[in-house]
Amino acid sequence: MQEELVGVNAELRYITVELMKIASQRNVSFEDIAQEYINNVYFLDTAVRAGRVTTDAKARKVPTKENSRH
Repeated sequence: MQEELVGVNAELRYITVELMKIASQRNVSFEDIAQEYINNVYFLDTAVRAGRVTTDAKARKVPTKENSRH
């Protein structure tokens, strides 16, 4: 049990760092990127359970400050 918890914590730290990098690159808040990630996880889970995953599946992307002005 303790080993699983250590593994989960390591994965969460890795995901957090990667999401922070993406937030910085897109110039949006970490909260926005984290919400996008969570939405995509639930979307993928639902799609897999429904057998709807195809190569055409697209993630929903949070607009950046640069492209949201257009």
